[in-house]
Amino acid sequence: MTIMKSQKPILYLFVSIIQILICCNSVSGNDKGTNRTNINTSKSNLDVSLIKNASASNSTISAKLNQNKETSIEQTQSYSVVINSNNKITSLTKKELRLIFLGRKRYWTNKKKLSIYHLDVNSGIGKEFLKSILRMTPEKFQLYWTKKVFSGYSAPPTEVKRGSKLLQHIADIEGGIGIVLTSQTKNLPQGCKVIQIN
Repeated sequence: MTIMKSQKPILYLFVSIIQILICCNSVSGNDKGTNRTNINTSKSNLDVSLIKNASASNSTISAKLNQNKETSIEQTQSYSVVINSNNKITSLTKKELRLIFLGRKRYWTNKKKLSIYHLDVNSGIGKEFLKSILRMTPEKFQLYWTKKVFSGYSAPPTEVKRGSKLLQHIADIEGGIGIVLTSQTKNLPQGCKVIQIN
């Protein structure tokens, strides 16, 4: 088919438009590939970041657990049970201590009446002893003894402000028992001894 001269410019224009469209599609395809690469790269970076954060969180949790464990061990060793040295008892179980400080056990095996002493229940050692042995808060302990006293059952343990004074009471009274800081048992007065908690 013969193309007339007047039709050639139109043909050239048509061919040019087709070439432009092909070029645009090619560029668009490249952009999509680039976008996919960017998305994949961002996803990889996010995954790495999440893994790092998770690892850091696990390390922090482990460190806190170890710290709590060490603190628990220190707390278990921070107080000691002291009795009169004439008493032949060498150890008490936690259950026996609970019975004594709750007034449910009133006499030693030698028939001597128990004389119970403790430091301020709101002090560090007081709270620790109540929590680990009696499983009580200071408020519950005081409420327990208030009810017990009003019922006429027995007198509560004697609160002493200073450890040295508490030890002196125990040394003077054969049935004495008390809780003091372990550091205060290094130089016990005559008439006192430390017993084990089983």
